[in-house]
Amino acid sequence: MAGVHGNQQIGGRLFLSSAEGATGWDRWHRVNALTPGRCRWPCPRLCENLWTVEAFRVSLTNVKRAYRQTSRAEATRRTRERILDATDELFQGEAGAALTLEQVAAGAGTTVMTVLRHFGSRDGLIAAGAERFRRRLQADRDLVPTGDLDAITRYLDEHYELTGRGHLRLYPLEEINPAIGALLEHGRELHRRWVVRVLASYLDGLDGEDLTRRTALLVVATDLLTWRLLRLEQGLDRPGYRAAVLDLLRALRPADPPPG
Repeated sequence: MAGVHGNQQIGGRLFLSSAEGATGWDRWHRVNALTPGRCRWPCPRLCENLWTVEAFRVSLTNVKRAYRQTSRAEATRRTRERILDATDELFQGEAGAALTLEQVAAGAGTTVMTVLRHFGSRDGLIAAGAERFRRRLQADRDLVPTGDLDAITRYLDEHYELTGRGHLRLYPLEEINPAIGALLEHGRELHRRWVVRVLASYLDGLDGEDLTRRTALLVVATDLLTWRLLRLEQGLDRPGYRAAVLDLLRALRPADPPPG
């Protein structure tokens, strides 16, 4: 073994020139030399260098693995968002609730198998799209100031014009898709809470049945179905819709208290 220092290190492993060394001592020495303080062979500098090189190799491997995992996760997220974007575009367009996985895959620049791998089924895809819509809706509605009727009606007009037709297409699916049914029910509750916040002055001093009835009327005045009645069925233009909602809200405004 005296000639050990003249042998080669390849890929972080010590290779001996003799067949005997390569079959036995090499395996023992590699394990122990790469553990500081364990190797008792009289070659401390070689063992130290081996351990340093191996530690660097392991560290570099971990960095590369972490980078690949991060890149893979980001690519997966982008693919998922493209699929949801394509779903939303189709849902708001002529395809509506009749959209197919083939249409979604083509719009997202991917395959049907990739869509299924992300969402499991067509119903799962629609439910995921509705959930993303709900999150964005909540974020937008939080920006509407309390008590500003012009801002409230402007927001309702812009929001329903952009998403109302697609959202209405979810209603027929409510009974047959539990996930969509749960999302719609949650959306109704979010709308009610939003109304209570932005029109809080309309509810001041009320309780019991009076509070329940006034809240229900405010919800109806600002609801998507009211937009459908006024815009799509009664044929009001957008300014006409905003004016009609203002009329409804003003009619529900509490009377000023008599002068003391």
